[in-house]
Amino acid sequence: MKRRILLVAALIVLAAMPLLALPAEDVNAENLVSILTANGYEAWIDDDGDVMFKDQYDLKYWIIIDPSSHRMLLQSGWSGGELTNQRAVQMMNECNNEFIMLRCYHRTFSGGLMIEYCFQYSDAGLDEKAFILAVEGFLDEADTFTDYLIAEGI
Repeated sequence: MKRRILLVAALIVLAAMPLLALPAEDVNAENLVSILTANGYEAWIDDDGDVMFKDQYDLKYWIIIDPSSHRMLLQSGWSGGELTNQRAVQMMNECNNEFIMLRCYHRTFSGGLMIEYCFQYSDAGLDEKAFILAVEGFLDEADTFTDYLIAEGI
């Protein structure tokens, strides 16, 4: 009986531990595309070597990997249209006060309204489930950002 309790406890501990399915040295564009594709996303590698993917609304997002710091940036952007610099900055400040995950900013040289989320993975590797949860959280926040821009007439 005692042995069964220990076995069940060990299985619970193992199940609760994150599964690091991808070693840190294997976190690259090709493997991220595979993970995204396996989870139902249309994903590919762009001309710069970054990961691109689409959501259910056909909006495009990209992931830029920085293996030296074990980070990746999930990003997207929209045209600011005819917004003045002052209004664009005001809008992005409002968004930064509202959103928890996202960093919002205005690219003055292109007029783009940008959002990004920095996802850190460990030296031990990338937990695929945590990565997909981060992507889904980012997309949820991006939907709210898009709704905000639509409400503002962008």
